[in-house]
Amino acid sequence: RPPLRHRRLTRARRIHPSIYHRVMSLPALAPDVRPRTGWRTIVAAGIAGVVTLCVVIGGGITINGGRNYRQEVRDIAPYASPSDAWSRGAAQQWASTIAADAQVLTTSDHVLSLEDYGTSDTTMTAYAADDDGLTRAWTASLDTSGDTDTGASKETPPTFLLWGENTLIHGTTLYNISTGATGRAPWAENESVVVAGDTAIACDTGDACSAYSEESAKPRWSTTLTDASDGISRAVSRQLTVYQRERDEYAIVGFHAAVNLTTGKEVKLNVPMDGVAGWAIACASDGWLIRATADRRTYRIFTYSASGGDPTGEIKETLSWEDDQMPVYAPAPRKLSRYKALWENSDKSDLPAEYRTDSQDCVEEVDVLPSQATITVPDLTGEKVENSCLKTVRSSPSGRAVTVGPEMTTDLGTFSLMFDGTTGRRIDFAGLDPDDGAVFDQVSGDAVIGYSPADGTLIRYTPAPR
Repeated sequence: RPPLRHRRLTRARRIHPSIYHRVMSLPALAPDVRPRTGWRTIVAAGIAGVVTLCVVIGGGITINGGRNYRQEVRDIAPYASPSDAWSRGAAQQWASTIAADAQVLTTSDHVLSLEDYGTSDTTMTAYAADDDGLTRAWTASLDTSGDTDTGASKETPPTFLLWGENTLIHGTTLYNISTGATGRAPWAENESVVVAGDTAIACDTGDACSAYSEESAKPRWSTTLTDASDGISRAVSRQLTVYQRERDEYAIVGFHAAVNLTTGKEVKLNVPMDGVAGWAIACASDGWLIRATADRRTYRIFTYSASGGDPTGEIKETLSWEDDQMPVYAPAPRKLSRYKALWENSDKSDLPAEYRTDSQDCVEEVDVLPSQATITVPDLTGEKVENSCLKTVRSSPSGRAVTVGPEMTTDLGTFSLMFDGTTGRRIDFAGLDPDDGAVFDQVSGDAVIGYSPADGTLIRYTPAPR
């Protein structure tokens, strides 16, 4: 997944949070203008959550590589959510030092640092990581001068993606994460690429898309996907959630194409509205949803069976948060009936939390619903803090642990602060200080890696013992 620390975004047109930030479980509309960002240091990768260490959100089991079909309905997300165990506090597992002011990417068993990022002379160093610490594995030189935002009109997509179990994508260059060996990607430089687990999908500007596996340069399938190129260009992340439904796996490419990753067959969803100005797809455990608008002021939510086609129903959107309120969804697949219960009947019983923001959409307070605790999010005011406006809230399944992170991490595990959702107290990570610019990555439910760009300190944490 896009493994980088993020500066505050700028947009030609501000997208209201009620449209943009509720994408976790209710489909959001595509932004009119895709955010631009300049990439900087971050422990934000946590790219382990995709395949190398797949967090099985629906069933609470974890797999390392390969496939495990014991759980028939699950969402394999490109990030990890915290487990409830963090409410006990954080304990250091090991500490090390790497280059300061680097960009840091993490997988379940490797840490990669990039020095002099944004130049033609970037050094990437890979370290094997296990329970005992880091071991330097390999070093490579690469050109990242085209990765950074160099002008007001230039938009920079995520430039590093994890593909499958052990491949890092940078443009059209593929890196074997274990050995450092390089190869040429099977797609063209002008194609837009997204990754869904072990499937890389490359689309040209005409929406002609081909899917590839790590093992072969020959496409698994080729087809045309609805509005794929435009949707990819507008999407916040190019590392996609994989939706396993029975023995089929799906991904949503852009905002308008739900595709079977094995066959390339698109699930056609008919929108029964005239003059649709915008629409987006979301996946339920037993079907699909579309949120659509004709005027970008009022919205309709349609529900569909797993096979698509015409809607099977419509959810009357009667629940409304205030403009500064947002829901936090539990990390689990949701049935269509639960969407209906929430948005039509105001049933928040399975929501772990909701939060409020200020006029800049920065998180001010988080209300943990099961415990009725209120978390007041402090300002990060240190001189070395690059992004003091925190906009992403994640929760453990029952709300006992809550993280708050920087912008552009909606589908990543990066955070700056963690809280005990039962008491509202802040959980400290000894040895690293967010006020000194430290950032953290939720590598797995029970593992966090923190990095200080100020001095290169790198620490792995696990939940404190009982």
